[in-house]
Amino acid sequence: MLGREFEQKLANSKKAVIVGVDEAGRGPLAGPVYAAACYIPYNVSIEGINDSKKLSETERDQLFEKLTHHPGVKYAICDVGVRKIEEINILQAAMLAMDQAVESLGNSGVRPAIVLVDGPRLPVNVAKNYNATAVVKGDSKSFSIAAASILAKVARDRHMLKMDQKWPQYSFAQHKGYPTVCHQTAIRKHGPCPIHRMTFNPLKTWFGQSKDSDHPTNQSSNPTKIDPKHKRKTTADAKINRTNKKPKSRVHKSKSKNKRKRPQSSKGSGSSSIATQDGPEGRRRSARIAAKGRA
Repeated sequence: MLGREFEQKLANSKKAVIVGVDEAGRGPLAGPVYAAACYIPYNVSIEGINDSKKLSETERDQLFEKLTHHPGVKYAICDVGVRKIEEINILQAAMLAMDQAVESLGNSGVRPAIVLVDGPRLPVNVAKNYNATAVVKGDSKSFSIAAASILAKVARDRHMLKMDQKWPQYSFAQHKGYPTVCHQTAIRKHGPCPIHRMTFNPLKTWFGQSKDSDHPTNQSSNPTKIDPKHKRKTTADAKINRTNKKPKSRVHKSKSKNKRKRPQSSKGSGSSSIATQDGPEGRRRSARIAAKGRA
């Protein structure tokens, strides 16, 4: 459980309005990316707030209900869909969702003195319009960021439960769109559906989809859409191939251009024959042949 110590070091007063911001859903192969902005006054006590990744699903659900039903807690949750993700990339889509969440919270009357954003960078409008700080691993340091992480995570998970009802063959309720073995196996069997991110690998590799191409429709009735040449080998496949692969024999070919040929001596007399004799014996033989010639 997190306390307020980290935020108290940044604020001059306990009355300062500190807003935490976090996103959920950058890693999945399907579905939108969510972001939440949350303000919890110092006089509001909610037990159990922590990094959403350190909580069980049941704990996250219970805290989500406490946060969204407490009259003193102010929050906003926004999402950016698959088409926009593919248009501007997932990082920019996450930044956009966080910008929208802070703007929405501001429109509800909250005027932040400090905005704390999880991660190493700030969304463009948040950086421009607020006293904002990027906090690496902020969901494990800041009470407000941790609360925002719970809101974004649970909201996205509940959306993916609805997607599971629409496309049950992908088991979205089980993995929420993340690239588990179960999810990837279902994609290879049924092909992608409209909420799959076709610019993400391995989808891009398997189906050759670029962000400028039309998004696929549901291909569940045609399970043979994957071109075999685009199938990506799993780690297990690679290990098997390495085990069964026969070592290549190495044949060293001599390079004839680097090998000097020894001149062949002819049987007849003359200058060419004399020129090919080597050593003392050869010189004596050459002298005898020359003497006979003069005689």
